[in-house]
Amino acid sequence: MQECEHELRRVAGLEKESTAVLKKSLIPKEESYVGLDFQENTLYTTKETEEDCSESAKYSRKSFEQQVDPLAVLSKAYARAKAIGSSTASVVVLNGSTVEVANLGDSTFLHLSLENKQYVVANISKEQQHEFNVPYQLARLPDASYLVEMKLGGRIKEASRLERILAGGKICRDAPESSDRYRFEVASEDVVILGTDGLFDNLSVEEIRKVVNLSLIHICRCRRSTLCRSRWSPYH
Repeated sequence: MQECEHELRRVAGLEKESTAVLKKSLIPKEESYVGLDFQENTLYTTKETEEDCSESAKYSRKSFEQQVDPLAVLSKAYARAKAIGSSTASVVVLNGSTVEVANLGDSTFLHLSLENKQYVVANISKEQQHEFNVPYQLARLPDASYLVEMKLGGRIKEASRLERILAGGKICRDAPESSDRYRFEVASEDVVILGTDGLFDNLSVEEIRKVVNLSLIHICRCRRSTLCRSRWSPYH
């Protein structure tokens, strides 16, 4: 049973008590709102955010009375970020049997629960967009000294383009507080999937649900043991 449940949690992405899924936002060529993407510089590094989430998760394990706030985690990581650029964000924490989410932009979480031995959609986040293809996003904008450094480093065309954007464009710059908040209960067999539009623009929710059902059934059949067979399981 323990071996089976461990495998399910690993596949479902629930091994850690909290995690973050972040993605870059590309610069639209002709949009009233623009995001900033500087190739090697990303606003929100996964490392920075995972460190904040890990710290909160460790504290949560020490004291279950202290609940971890995903918005606080996101706000702290955003305040610490120094790189220039923009990013959407999704931060999920598990407080006991309660999942809490702070979701900004078009990254998505999908919560699947068991009904009649099949996974069904229980909760899913909604996209936040200013307009088509312009999701809500956090941003750090370059100052004059940064642009000078770009020009001195030979990135003259890129620096000139950024100067035009900053002078006349309507920069998409949202705050962590603009995140949608979610809170729901989960059971030990539930699955929570986090993904960017790279996943959810290419697979429908129904396709993802079917893949989860087939994958978890296959895993537990392959790893079937005396412990796994000792009680009813939807994966036999």
